[in-house]
Amino acid sequence: MNHSVKRSNLLTILGLVVVSALVGIAWNTWTGAGGKPVAETPGGKASFLSDLDFREVAAGVKRGSFHLMDARTASEFERGHLPGAQSVPVGSGTEELFRVRTGLRTDARPVVVYCAGVLCEDADELATRLHGIAPDKQIFIYRGGWEEWQDNARP
Repeated sequence: MNHSVKRSNLLTILGLVVVSALVGIAWNTWTGAGGKPVAETPGGKASFLSDLDFREVAAGVKRGSFHLMDARTASEFERGHLPGAQSVPVGSGTEELFRVRTGLRTDARPVVVYCAGVLCEDADELATRLHGIAPDKQIFIYRGGWEEWQDNARP
């Protein structure tokens, strides 16, 4: 085998390795790092997430200063949701998340993700996936969720 064939084969292999690595990085970014937080605190909460309480969310809703995302199912969302919220069920596929990512790029407001209430972990899962596709976006969790919102007589 001559040297030009060996060099050609080596370059082909090297190119495949580089392409494979780039595809892997892109896939992890696209899927939200496999649905796992980048880092976790001792309590299991992703370190990039911050919580907001009812008072903070209510004030932000009144001012329109948050991009609200409801992690509950579409049928739950249809029965009621925070004013101005967008339905992004936690099980949304990559095509839906791509549309969400596109919208986040044009909206400078921080994101607030919520679900049914304090016992629901869907908001954490969705927020983690959102962080994977939009790592520069400020993301908050409203743990009281729809249950607390209703309890406080909000429309």
